[in-house]
Amino acid sequence: MRLVLELGEVADPQRLAEVMAWTATLARARGPHGVAVMLRADEEVAALREALAQVLPPEAVRVWAPPVDERDGPRVEALRMAVLASLAPGAVQVPRPAEAPQALRALWEEQAGASGAKPAGRPQLVYVSPWPPERSGVADYSAELLPALEAHYEVIPVAAQEGVRLPAPWGERVRHISWLQREGAERVLYHVGNSFFHRYMPALLEEVPGVVVLHDFFLGDLFAWLEAQGGVAGAWSRALLDSHGHLAVRLRRRDPEAARWRFPANWPVISMAEGVIVHSEHARTLAQQWYGDGVGGDWAVIPHLRMAASPRAQSQAKVALGFAPDDFVVCSFGFLTPAKLCERIVAAWGASSLARERGAFLVFVGEAGGDYGQRLAQVIRESGLRDRVRITGYAPPDLFRLHLQAADVAIQLRANSRGESSGTVLDCMAQGVATIVNAHGSMAELDASAVWRLPDEFTDASLVEALETLWRDPARREALAARARETIALGHTPQHCAARYAEAIERFHARAQRGLRGAVRAIAQMGPLPLPRRRAWAQALAVSLPELRPGRRLWLDVTATVRHDLRTGIERTVRSLTGALLEEPPLGMRAVPVVLDHSEGRWVYREANAFALRVLGEEAPPGLADEIVLPQAGDTVLTLDLGGGAFLEALRSGFFSQMRGRGIRVMSVVYDLLPVRRPEVFPPGTDESFAAWLEGVNAGDGALCISRTVAEDLRRWRAQRGLDGGAPGRLPFRIGWFHLGADLEHSAPTSGLPEQAEAVLAALRARPTFLMVGTVEPRKGYGQVLAAFDRLWAQGVEVNLAIVGREGWVDLPAAQRRDIPETVRRLRAHPQRGQRLFWLEGISDEFLEAVYGASICLLAASYDEGFGLPLIEAARRGVPILARDIAIFREVAGAHAAYFSGESPEMLAEAVLAWMEAFREGRHPRPEGLPWQTWAESARAVASFVLASDSPSAGAGGTPAASA
Repeated sequence: MRLVLELGEVADPQRLAEVMAWTATLARARGPHGVAVMLRADEEVAALREALAQVLPPEAVRVWAPPVDERDGPRVEALRMAVLASLAPGAVQVPRPAEAPQALRALWEEQAGASGAKPAGRPQLVYVSPWPPERSGVADYSAELLPALEAHYEVIPVAAQEGVRLPAPWGERVRHISWLQREGAERVLYHVGNSFFHRYMPALLEEVPGVVVLHDFFLGDLFAWLEAQGGVAGAWSRALLDSHGHLAVRLRRRDPEAARWRFPANWPVISMAEGVIVHSEHARTLAQQWYGDGVGGDWAVIPHLRMAASPRAQSQAKVALGFAPDDFVVCSFGFLTPAKLCERIVAAWGASSLARERGAFLVFVGEAGGDYGQRLAQVIRESGLRDRVRITGYAPPDLFRLHLQAADVAIQLRANSRGESSGTVLDCMAQGVATIVNAHGSMAELDASAVWRLPDEFTDASLVEALETLWRDPARREALAARARETIALGHTPQHCAARYAEAIERFHARAQRGLRGAVRAIAQMGPLPLPRRRAWAQALAVSLPELRPGRRLWLDVTATVRHDLRTGIERTVRSLTGALLEEPPLGMRAVPVVLDHSEGRWVYREANAFALRVLGEEAPPGLADEIVLPQAGDTVLTLDLGGGAFLEALRSGFFSQMRGRGIRVMSVVYDLLPVRRPEVFPPGTDESFAAWLEGVNAGDGALCISRTVAEDLRRWRAQRGLDGGAPGRLPFRIGWFHLGADLEHSAPTSGLPEQAEAVLAALRARPTFLMVGTVEPRKGYGQVLAAFDRLWAQGVEVNLAIVGREGWVDLPAAQRRDIPETVRRLRAHPQRGQRLFWLEGISDEFLEAVYGASICLLAASYDEGFGLPLIEAARRGVPILARDIAIFREVAGAHAAYFSGESPEMLAEAVLAWMEAFREGRHPRPEGLPWQTWAESARAVASFVLASDSPSAGAGGTPAASA
C-alpha cells in the first residue's frame, strides 16, 4: 500500500521540521516508493520541495499546478483527484492519524484489495483485432476468446478488414474502425501484434484510448511497415527514438535488419495504453529490463487461452497422413526460423537411435522460406535422413490439426525470445502430446511436470536423451500428456482467461476514469473555455499528470551550438560531450539533446534530433520531427553551452524555477568566468550579461566546471556575492570539475583539405613553425605574438607563425570589437603573410591535424583560459608546448610545457629564442606523458556528477568529477 500525503504551505520552520521528521519516518518504514507527497504549485512550496528532496526520491513528490482563476474551483478539484489517483490508484480517504502534524490536510491509502473487480452487469466492450479469415494467429485467438468474454460484456468486434467471418451474434455486431473513431467508447480492448495486420492500431489507440493486449513485445516490424508502406513518415524512427534513444535510430540508418531484431520499438503503444495485458511474466520482465522498474509492474499477466482437446483419434490421423498406425511420429510445429533451432533438432535426431528405426519420422509442420528454408533442406539431405525427416510447408488449419492428433511427441525449442508466448506449445499440451521444450523466454514458466523441460542452454545429448526416453517409455509419454491436458484445463480455458481479462479491464478502466481521462472529461463538462484558458489547462494537465516514460532523462541543453555553431572550442566540447553521453549516459538515464524554443507565448524545450545524430556520425532520417518535450521529476537539465539570450529570457520567465519546483535538477557547465574577471578583453557590456548568466546558473542546483581553476574561480565569485551559505532548507549548490577530452577523432571532426593544403604544409615544414590555435580575439594574445614575431623576423630569425582560428565577434559593430579589427588588418596585410605568417581561417579538423604534424611548438599565449584544450591536443601529437604562465595552463600541462611571463613583445621574443635554443639542444620540456583523457572519460565524469547530485548528502565539496 502507498501513503499519499497532501501538504499545504509550511512557513513555520518548526512545523516544517515536524513534517519532514514525520515524512522521513514513513519513508523509512514503507520504503522510498511507499510514500508520495502532493504539493500545489501556487502555494509557497519551494522550501518544502527542497526539504522533501532530502528524504524522498524526486518522483515521489508530485507538484500539481492548476491555472489560478476563482471560476475554476470544480476543475481544480477534478485535477486534484486525478493527481491523487495517479499516485495511488484506488485510493480512499482515511482519518488522519493523531500524530500527524497540523500541516497535513489529508492522508490517503491505497484501498486493500483494489487490484481488480468484476464489472457490474454487462457493459459494452469494443474489441479491436484482426479477425478470421485473416491468416493471423491473433485473429484465431480473438475468435476463441470472444464467446467467453460475452459472459462479462456485450462485445462489439471492430475491424479494419473487409469480410469478417464470425458466428452470430458477433458477426452482426462487427463495426469498422471509422465507427469507433466517430462514436468513441468507454472500454476498448486492443490486440496488438508485430505485423501489418495491426497497422491501424497505433494511430487509433492515440485517438481512442484503451487497454492493450501485447501479443508480441517486439513491434519493430509493425512500425517499419508503417513507415515503408503505410504512409506514416518517420513512424519507425520515432518508435525507435521514443523507445530506445538516438543510438537505436543510428543503427536503423546503418543496418535496418539489425535494428529490427535488436530493439522492441514498442513504447508508442505501451505509453498510450490505459493498461497492458501480456501472456507471460517473461514479457513483463522484458519491459523492466528495457524501461526500468517503473514500467510493467502494474501489467496484467493472463495466460494464452486454449481448450483441452477431446481424446485423439491418433491411429486414424497417422493413416490419413500416410504413416502406419504404429509408426513413431515426432513433430515440430510453427513457422521454421533459426530461432526454432530446427538444425539442432535434425542433428539430435541423427545422433539418436531413432535415426536407425525405420518406423520413426520427424516432421516439421510449417513453412520454411527464403535462405533458411534452403539451408535446412540441405542439412536434411546431407544427414541421409531425407526419407524420414520431412517439411510440410504451409499447413492450413486442418492439416495442422491432423498432425497434432498424429504426433507421439512434439519438440518446440526456442532461442532469442522476443517476449512472445508460444501458442503452438499450448496446442500440443491441449491435444495431449508429450512435448519437449527448453526453458527459454516464456517457456521457462511452463509447469515442469507437464512438459519435458530442457535447460535454456541445453546440450544435444540432453535432447537425444529426451527423444529416446519418450520413444521407449509410453507410460512416461502418457503421464506428460495427462498433466499437460490438466494444466490447460485449469489455467488456459477461454472461460478462465475471460474472467481474468474482465478483472484487468475493469482495474485499468477505473484508474483511467480517475486519472487523466477523468480529469479531461470533468474539465470539459464544466463549460467552454476560451483559447488562452484551454492552453493553460492543457499545460496544467501535462505538468500535473506527467505521461509514462521509459526511465529518467538527462536533457542536454545545446541551444547555442545548434543555433550558431561557430566551430570554436566551446562548440567542439558540446559536440564531443553530447556524442559521448549519447553513447554512454549516466546509469539509469537517457541523454537527450534539446534546444530552447519560444512557442505560443511560452518557453519550451524541443528535441534536437538532427544534431544528436550528426554528432553520432549519421544523418537524421526523413520524417523525424523535433517534438516538444516536458521534463519530469527525477530528470536533470544540463546546459552544455552558453545559452545567451534564450537562456536569460527563459530564466526571467520562470521557466527554470518552475522546472526545479517540479523536482527537475537544473545544472550548467561553466567554461570560465573570464568576462567578469577580465572584462577588458571582451566586448563592452559582456561582463553585465555574463554576470546575469552566472546568476542564472547559481539559481539552479549545481555547476560543473571544466577545470579545478574555474571551479575555484566560481567559489570565489559566489563568496563575494554572499551565495556560498545557501538558503534555509535548500539543498547545497554543488560545484564539480572535470577535464575535457582530447581525442579529436571522437569530437565529430570535420574533414576536407583545401587545394593549397600541400603547399601550405610544405612551407610550414620548411622552417621551425610555432602554431597558435584559437579564435582571433583580444584574450588570445595575438597582438603581443605578432609584435614579438615581427621583432624575430627583423632580426633574421628563420621561424614561421601559423594561426588556426576564425575572426572573432564578426556579428558585432567595429566599435565593440576591441583590437580585433586592427589585428585582422595586420594579419591580412602583413608582408610575411604566405611566407612566414600563415593565417588559416575556418579549416577542417582534418587539416588542423596535419598542421599540428608540421609544427615544432604550440604557442599558447592566452591571457586567461578556462581549460586550454590545444595544449593536450598538441601533446598527444608529440608537439612541444610554450605557454603563458597562468594557473590553468599549469593545471593542464604541469611540467610537460615551458612557460613565459610578461605581456610585452620583447619578453615573448626572448622566450621564443630561449625555447628554440633549448629545443635544438634537447633541453625543452617533453610533451610525452602529459595526462589527458578521452571524451568518453569526460562524459563519465559528467555522469558521475549528475548521479551524485541525486544524493541528498551531496554537498558543494571540492572533489573533482574526474581527476586531472
